[in-house]
Amino acid sequence: MGIKFHYLDATFSMHTKTVAFRHFGERHTAMNITAAFEEVLAQYNIQLPTFGCQVTDNACNMVKAFELFSLHAQLASDAEVVHSSRDTSDTTADQSDDESVDGSLLQEDAEYSSELLELLSRDSVDPISENQSDTSCIDDGVRLPCLAHTLQLALKDGTKQILLVDKILKESNVVVVFFHRSLYWGNQLKKLTGGKTLLCALVTRWNSNLTMLLRLSQDDVWKCVGDVLAHARAAGGTSNIPRFTVSRQQILDFVSLLSPFEEATNALQGDGITIFSVIPALLGIDDMIASCNYEQFTGKRLRQALHDRFQHVITTDEYVLVTVLDCRYE
Repeated sequence: MGIKFHYLDATFSMHTKTVAFRHFGERHTAMNITAAFEEVLAQYNIQLPTFGCQVTDNACNMVKAFELFSLHAQLASDAEVVHSSRDTSDTTADQSDDESVDGSLLQEDAEYSSELLELLSRDSVDPISENQSDTSCIDDGVRLPCLAHTLQLALKDGTKQILLVDKILKESNVVVVFFHRSLYWGNQLKKLTGGKTLLCALVTRWNSNLTMLLRLSQDDVWKCVGDVLAHARAAGGTSNIPRFTVSRQQILDFVSLLSPFEEATNALQGDGITIFSVIPALLGIDDMIASCNYEQFTGKRLRQALHDRFQHVITTDEYVLVTVLDCRYE
């Protein structure tokens, strides 16, 4: 489990520190994640109500973990308010009237218990009330989604169940697997390409489909792959030799569609301050899709997926404000 702190010092200089990188041997439940996170805060003597926003991926257990953390922070904040009011009452009350003081404390205890019961009875899954918009200002203690991850989810939403995209990815993966599993034909391909091999796409690695297609669609690699597959079919003795029904140009068109997503993902997951780039990156991708002819990849669906995933982001005050204040954008 890795945790980074981002904070400003007294001169408003940004600092980033990796404060935890440890083995997480427990089950990855929301409660266990919350407990581990709060343990790290306790080690640095950070009070829950004073902690700022948290950025995580969009996995359900992470979302629920930091909803639980937000609830703990609320409870701790309410407790501080009640304790502070108790201290004030103890200072101003007439200490000679013990019965009056005890009655006041009992009343405060009852009020505090009622507040806790009311808070605990709220639906912790959806912390936003019906009358509160999710585009309001970001409050302290709020979990924010990792925007690079969200961008990958939007890309997945926008390209799923598209016949041509599905065919490109499936046929490319089959060819890559063939050369990785066959030592002989894999070596033949390396000899023809001067040592180049095909790259696998991994579900857990962002932009890996693009990486796979970029290597496969290189002019020399594409020609060599076709030649080796033809020789393998002619040689016989090997069953299930893959064939391409999609053209190299179709793959190149799809690559040109994926490339801006890779550029934006790399920019948003950089080590520096990236919040300034969020809205320009999203608008840039949208403009690119709108200005090009990607009807074969149903560009309209991809634009809708971006809108669905990021509409709340580009209308959030903090993201708008940092973009307006950045002198690079007009």
